[in-house]
Amino acid sequence: MKNDFLARVIADLKEKYQCHTFILYGSQARGDATENSDWDILAIRPVGEMFRDARIVEGQYLDTWIYSEEKISCPDENFLHIRGGRVIEQKNRLGDEFIAKLEAIYKAGPKPSADWDIELRQSWIQKMIDRSQQEGIEANYRRHWLLYQLLDDYFYFQNKWPMGPKLGFRWMKENDLFSYQLFERALQPSASFSDVNLLAQHVKAKSTTCKKQTPQSDEIANKPQFLIQSERSFLRLGTEADVPEILKYYIKNKDHFASTDPPKPPGFYTENFWHGKIKKAQEEYQSQKSFRFFMFSKVNQSEVIGVVNLTQIVQSPFYACYLGYGISREYEGKGMMFEILKPTIQYAFEKIKMHRIMANHLTHNQRSARLLKRLGFEVEGVAKKYLLINGEWRDHVLNSLIYHDWNYA
Repeated sequence: MKNDFLARVIADLKEKYQCHTFILYGSQARGDATENSDWDILAIRPVGEMFRDARIVEGQYLDTWIYSEEKISCPDENFLHIRGGRVIEQKNRLGDEFIAKLEAIYKAGPKPSADWDIELRQSWIQKMIDRSQQEGIEANYRRHWLLYQLLDDYFYFQNKWPMGPKLGFRWMKENDLFSYQLFERALQPSASFSDVNLLAQHVKAKSTTCKKQTPQSDEIANKPQFLIQSERSFLRLGTEADVPEILKYYIKNKDHFASTDPPKPPGFYTENFWHGKIKKAQEEYQSQKSFRFFMFSKVNQSEVIGVVNLTQIVQSPFYACYLGYGISREYEGKGMMFEILKPTIQYAFEKIKMHRIMANHLTHNQRSARLLKRLGFEVEGVAKKYLLINGEWRDHVLNSLIYHDWNYA
């Protein structure tokens, strides 16, 4: 339905450019326009070069793109911002057909990203991070340039069509709240360099969802994605690309783990700490000193939902290790840790050749007590003042599971 202002605009465009089909798009078409919003129109005429008519009309900003019938007959992804537009007037259903073609392009999705282009964008992000650390007008300019580009890269790295700021942030808030919060914080006028850097590293990590592994990838990246898996989750080693998600996991569960975990070392909640931790974990994995796995949901394969560790691995003549585990508060009580620990125990017995697995818990932690009992662990005793937690030496229940069919061969 045309309002009086739109009717006058269309009459003017008909007279000036001989247009016959008009599509209103953007906020005015969606119904979320404000008093300062543009009137975005795509107009079609029989022939003629592409032309843009941008001007103030009756105190409102009009932005019209005018195309020939031939030009819009085979639209490409460059027209996707008009998807969802509202046909105001049309000739021979040209407007409806144009919108239908855009919908088909959108549903087909973008072509898979080329590895070289992903690497180029990753390198550019890192270059801009490094240069924006400096002082002066150029560094500040690069910082703003980086923030502008990160929104496009966020969708590109996930093989999604770019949406622009209004729709993009709306989609993000509904589907990826953590990313939305990082953007929101980094885009504040008072944002620190750390805020911008955390966002940039997070966006770079999104590229792991679309980049294919190549023979040139490092040794860890070439290992099977699912080292250990259950019906709803899987375990694998962490990579540097996982650091933002690892930090997210620990930060949002800080209070959840406070009553059961020993004090965290300095810098624990920083990226630098975890880049070093990931490297050390990979080295210990190679030497079989420990297996420090992160737990991921099969629904959202980039989200860290827990940790499972096999540590202090001793071979002959002890053939034993310690089992440690933790899961995000929101996934607790769903049976997912029990599911993933069963194949983990099998992995320890059959692949690492362990004869004994030991696991300890605080005396009041009945959830862990029940879990270990279900897995077949037996209580061996109580260690007095075993670990320093929250400034107090706490007793722990000692448990073990023996592999009675152990055979080193």
